[in-house]
Amino acid sequence: MATATKTTRSLKVLCPFCLAGESITLDLNDLRACVCSNCSEEFSPQDALAKANELVVKWSQVVTWIESAPVGS
Repeated sequence: MATATKTTRSLKVLCPFCLAGESITLDLNDLRACVCSNCSEEFSPQDALAKANELVVKWSQVVTWIESAPVGS
């Protein structure tokens, strides 16, 4: 009887936790399972998107504040 093997694929994205590049592995047998080889964090693609959205919101606030500041002379 054949045994199931773990199939993985490396993704070219940043880890949403440590921001290391190209260190994410996605388990193709369980597409909800990602692991960062840099920080060992385990997360789902949905978790990664939520974390990325948090960063976008925070940086958007910084950009809005900077753009509203008076220009110095």
